[in-house]
Amino acid sequence: MVCSRYRVYGLILESELVCPGFATVSEAKPDVFVKMGDVPDELENVKASGFKFQANPDHVLTKGRRARMLVSKGSQITIQPSEGTHEDVIRSLFMAWGLGALLHQRNIFPLHGSVISLGNECVAFCAPSGTGKSSLSALFVKRGYTLLDDNIAAIGLVNGTYMVYPGAPVIKFPHDVLKKSGDFFSSLGTFQPFLDKYVVVVSQNCPESPLPLKKIYVLTRSGHPGYALSPLNGASRFESLMKNTFCPQFLRGMNKLSQHFRTVRSLANQLPMVGVQLPDWPTPYSEVADVLERDFVA
Repeated sequence: MVCSRYRVYGLILESELVCPGFATVSEAKPDVFVKMGDVPDELENVKASGFKFQANPDHVLTKGRRARMLVSKGSQITIQPSEGTHEDVIRSLFMAWGLGALLHQRNIFPLHGSVISLGNECVAFCAPSGTGKSSLSALFVKRGYTLLDDNIAAIGLVNGTYMVYPGAPVIKFPHDVLKKSGDFFSSLGTFQPFLDKYVVVVSQNCPESPLPLKKIYVLTRSGHPGYALSPLNGASRFESLMKNTFCPQFLRGMNKLSQHFRTVRSLANQLPMVGVQLPDWPTPYSEVADVLERDFVA
């Protein structure tokens, strides 16, 4: 099978799975191998298990109806699709549970959020799915900002500074986004029925190196009209980072919970974080973006 090499989250992937949106590279030594092959039904030495997964210190096994996936020692992902599974489904599972488990194994903190570049720095917007971070990401892209990722903020400590590794500039919109978000989406890209979402690969020049993380914005829905920004204190920072950790269910089986707590505590102590309360629909995204842009430079 033909392999391609990609750069994503500071890693070089040699992959049998085609990944639109990932930066392609040619002459680079792979850090991670992604292949199609047989995946076991069960792990040995299971330390934790839950909904469709098992984990031990070296491996994470995910077991879905459409595919099984084995993430091994931060260096290999093996995927065994079920017969007839569309490649879009495989790719979605790989970019979610597969890369989430891989980042945990490599001690890179995956925050569930989108990231945009401010030039020499970046900011992240974290929130549960459906809160509005993709809509904000799209609006900031339209305003000329560079999207580093719309799903995972891959945060690492580099020379004492928390940095975000560029990921994939891919945005996924809910099927009814046009009815809720106004007219600032000129093209919704391709529709993936199994996700009930439109998928857009943003065409832009993404940086190759990680950028310092300046600030984290935590989006919530208030249920009230209007919107508000407010600084978060130490306890609420810690809780927000824990709540928005990507794939936290794998940590206990990987024996990484204590290490994760330390990382989150350090991030909460060092990085400014701002709560952003959004109203229920319709959301005045342009007004919110105006306020956020002023806060970027504060």
